Amino acid sequence: MCSGQPLLPSGRRWPSGQPRPRTGTGALSVRRTPSSIHVLRLRGGVSAIEYSHQTQIDFVHPVRLYPCLRAGGETRFGLWGEGRRKSQPRIPIQPELEEIGSPKNLPVPVRRVLTALLGLVVAACSAGPPAPHSVFTIEIGVAVPQSGPDRVVGLSVLDGVRYEVNNVWHGRVEGVPVNVRDFDSTPGGVRDAIAGADNIGRLANDSSVLGVVGPVYSAEAEREIPVANSAHLALVSPAASNECLTRDAPGCTSLATELRPGGPNNFFRVVAADDLAAPAMAAYASGTLKLSSIAVASDGQAYGKALADAFEAELRKRSSSPVLRSDFDPRSSTDLDAFLHTAAGKGAKGVYFGGRDAGGACLTRSKMTGVFDGSVPFLGGDAILTPVCLRDAAPNAAGMQATLNGADPDHLSSGMATVDAFKAAYPDMFGRYTLPAIDASGVLLAAISRAVKAAGGNLPSKEDVRAQVAATRDYKGALGATTFDARGDTTLKIFSVYTTSGTPAAWSWAAEVRL
Repeated sequence: MCSGQPLLPSGRRWPSGQPRPRTGTGALSVRRTPSSIHVLRLRGGVSAIEYSHQTQIDFVHPVRLYPCLRAGGETRFGLWGEGRRKSQPRIPIQPELEEIGSPKNLPVPVRRVLTALLGLVVAACSAGPPAPHSVFTIEIGVAVPQSGPDRVVGLSVLDGVRYEVNNVWHGRVEGVPVNVRDFDSTPGGVRDAIAGADNIGRLANDSSVLGVVGPVYSAEAEREIPVANSAHLALVSPAASNECLTRDAPGCTSLATELRPGGPNNFFRVVAADDLAAPAMAAYASGTLKLSSIAVASDGQAYGKALADAFEAELRKRSSSPVLRSDFDPRSSTDLDAFLHTAAGKGAKGVYFGGRDAGGACLTRSKMTGVFDGSVPFLGGDAILTPVCLRDAAPNAAGMQATLNGADPDHLSSGMATVDAFKAAYPDMFGRYTLPAIDASGVLLAAISRAVKAAGGNLPSKEDVRAQVAATRDYKGALGATTFDARGDTTLKIFSVYTTSGTPAAWSWAAEVRL
């Protein structure tokens, strides 16, 4: 870039009163000296740029001139274009090239060469160091819902990626252009894990794609991880939170190792795993609510029992224990009544229930009326954070608490500057997973940057980037400092607690918990 102040930053409009860039067809060559740049037109053949060190590239996109204001008010012109180095043979600038003038008043002809889209910024405002010997473009993939009911979620993620690439990194990593290549993971408006895996396959087969932000959903991730793993393609998810994706946890239908047939772990996520939701609630119950006597139950199903077991385990870590522990179908009034009366008799000051709204978990809250004082809270996981739960718990729906993975976008303990900047760029697309998408993109781009440096400025391999993502330590993002453990899980474990209040009762944010 210019050693002075560029008058045309990436993505900005052309400054008023400044000479306009011109584009055209044909071939172009440029010769730069420490004091000037000469644009030369080739009557036919391959276009090239010649530096003082004889580096040559072929243009594949229109080239534009832009003014650059240097110290002292002197205006020089820079050249911007996208291109690639021609592998064989190298075409030197020949004597018969026709010099067509100084860049200041120059129409710039360009030839489109049908090759892969690769890019370069040519520094033309000062002598500067020699240009890198390899010229290429990097792509990062994004496979998210872009149609159907999940479209809003997907587009908020996609725009989070675009924001990080364009507004934070300004479209370049180590001087190399970066493009966002996106796919719709919900063709026809429905979730389709097979289509998602096909998208990942296309990205895995493209050497310019060095990593992927996504997937959003755990079911998609289960299909996509093996496809990407065989190519050593890094997936950095902003939202896929099922613990079975990274660990062989109780209740998992497949082993995490089976998802990685091709080698080392290639799946990483900036959101905490689901099985940490119960420990987060236990931390909140004992720390914020100051509950010392809690009854714990579940619906006996894999999801619910795992929550209840994890909640109990966290209580014991905190030198406490449940006054009662039971598993039963909450739709059985006999079992439910027996549990509640026994819990009340043992002095329980809170009830934690592991289960889903569809399985009647919130009927437990409804039945607490007359057995417990109205101030005794009912606690659960994200599967009760629903309108169905409010209906089933009526008329005792107020006073419930539930956890949800991640930070609430409207109540952040950090990252508000990023929120404001994003909303200025994308006013209508901020959502729950936007900040995680921004951080996932930042982690990936930082890893690519390190990989490019390690490769001496050349195009790194997918494995180079995967290894750098795995080595991420204390990446400073909007949510905080991200580090990945050996399984690809983030050490930044953030949960939001929501509570119900009002008549009729409604869910609202209550607190943020960091484990």
